[in-house]
Amino acid sequence: MEGHDTPTPPVKAVLPSRTTRSGDNNFVNDTISFNLGSERRRSIEDPKNYSRPYRLLLLCLLTLCASIDPMASTSFYSVLAEVSKTFQVDKAVANLCSSLDFVGVASTALFWSQTAQSNGRKTIFVVGLSLVVLFTALATSASSVGMLIAMRVLSSASAAGIIITGVAAVNDMWETKEKGFAMGIYFLGPLASPALGPVIGGILGNQWGWRAILRFIAAMAGMLLLCVILLLPETKRGTALPSQHRGQSFQSNFLGSRPFVQHFYRPLLSLAYLRYPFIFVLLATAAFSYTLTTIFSMTLQSTFSAPPQNFDPLTLGLLYLPYAFGTFFASILGGKLSDHAIRRHAPVSGALYPENRVRSNAFAACALQLLALPSLGWALRYQAPWYATVVPAALLGMSCGLNLGIATTVLVDLVPAQAAGLMAMNSVGRNLAGAIGGSVAQPAMNAIGAGWLYIALWVVAIVNLGGIITVRVRGRSWREKMWRKEGIREERRGAESENAETEAEA
Repeated sequence: MEGHDTPTPPVKAVLPSRTTRSGDNNFVNDTISFNLGSERRRSIEDPKNYSRPYRLLLLCLLTLCASIDPMASTSFYSVLAEVSKTFQVDKAVANLCSSLDFVGVASTALFWSQTAQSNGRKTIFVVGLSLVVLFTALATSASSVGMLIAMRVLSSASAAGIIITGVAAVNDMWETKEKGFAMGIYFLGPLASPALGPVIGGILGNQWGWRAILRFIAAMAGMLLLCVILLLPETKRGTALPSQHRGQSFQSNFLGSRPFVQHFYRPLLSLAYLRYPFIFVLLATAAFSYTLTTIFSMTLQSTFSAPPQNFDPLTLGLLYLPYAFGTFFASILGGKLSDHAIRRHAPVSGALYPENRVRSNAFAACALQLLALPSLGWALRYQAPWYATVVPAALLGMSCGLNLGIATTVLVDLVPAQAAGLMAMNSVGRNLAGAIGGSVAQPAMNAIGAGWLYIALWVVAIVNLGGIITVRVRGRSWREKMWRKEGIREERRGAESENAETEAEA
């Protein structure tokens, strides 16, 4: 390019143009072709240069892929009684079909992230969805509750890479100024599907039994696998740039070239990011929001499936819809608010700093949590009519959707080149918190009641609000200190600054 000292040929000579016309030869950006030539041209191009309709199509596909495992987990909430009756086990044992799924995700997330960094995004989607189809199909023929739980854990472990890699693919395709919107759409999958799962499970369970739920999940995963093979290009271009991430060279020197160490220990080095307060607070916020989702799902099912309500699976599943609508609204609106905030508070230089996403939207999310938790807890404690839970459930869904969207987008903006690793840590934290929440929800309700359980969560929500306030006050200094240590260039944060320079070698 002109003005550069290096003899690298101009990028425009290699890549298709971003703005095309129907009469041009480079029409691949504006049409969806399934031939190999178009796929090869897209693999060369910067994913951020895909046409907006095509990026939106891929975003919807990634969102559906991310919804598979959360939907599979919660779809069992409305048929747990039938599962316990089929295998003649206690209801607490049947609950493991859902709660242990979180362990499967948490135990493999870091290793999937390393594979996504080294082997690309599309490979993870193809392998992950294939394994989900396999293990879910085996679960449909489970002859014991142990086999059912084992297949569900293996299916969730396989799906862990899908959610993590999806975030990395979204980061590959969308600029910082629109990333909040894209992340909001994407997280409709992990957030709204847990609320829609009981509805789907109730419909299928009422008509054909709990095994029909697994057949539906396997068929859906199979259809998405076919769509990924045909539609999704590889969005990861080249390899991580050492100049953008000083920790990369440290990891390489420390681990050397031993294959065993590379594959089993390198993923664990992502945990080193926990030493940065900015990242730790964001991960804690996301984990707490996910814990609230799990506890809400468990306590709602436990309350309304027992006397005097005795709701059938379908009616029970419909009670989760207000939460789903809340997360849907928050994900769409929250993403736009996040993008507006980071653009509005950008300095004259035009640099977009991650901490500027944490504004009134984050405080609104915490306020909604503080409003929703006590009212929801005491409504469940005194077994109020079902409509008493509608507004609190919707407010809780909005708060969790806002918090998770903000935390995820800021994490990706902080270290774009390590999006998969940071999302793996986020997934580990969320799912471990979800597993703990799902395991203690019923014993806590039996011991102190739903009212006091939600009051305890309300106290934790106040602590979470304190963390958000601290990020707002000290976020800039935390970010600057972290970027200096990691060798991330402040003007464009590394990965986005040199995309054009790496296009020729992609």
